[in-house]
Amino acid sequence: MSPPARAGRSAGGSRVASRFEIVSKTVRPLLAEPYAYGTADCFITALAVADALGGTEIAKIYRGRYRTKTGAGRLLRRLGHSSLVTLVDTHFQRCAPAEARVGDIAIVLAEDGEHLAVCAGQAFIVKTERGRRDFPVSTCIAAYRAG
Repeated sequence: MSPPARAGRSAGGSRVASRFEIVSKTVRPLLAEPYAYGTADCFITALAVADALGGTEIAKIYRGRYRTKTGAGRLLRRLGHSSLVTLVDTHFQRCAPAEARVGDIAIVLAEDGEHLAVCAGQAFIVKTERGRRDFPVSTCIAAYRAG
């Protein structure tokens, strides 16, 4: 896994994108896409951001494997998990939600269940069926380092 990009110049003199720039460049087009379970939902969006920061391809593992909320739950159980927390634990290292950096990911608890979110500094962004929704750190039940 590559270290996270830092703002500034590389040894060859070319500009290296900052963490904020990588997150912004990744999350904006994903939030603009129409919501679709398994391809453009909270889970795939957050994993895509983590992949962009860490040079991984975790979103690819899950993309297209479910098409409904019920299907997502079935996949979770088929993989041996009863919660997003235990699934995400298999891919990322935990951190305290209050210590999450821009681009780190977290599981937030909303009225309708768990959602995978992206840290945007003061809030955690979730792609919902109705568009972007921001959650406070107090709703986080687990947070993880991305990149």
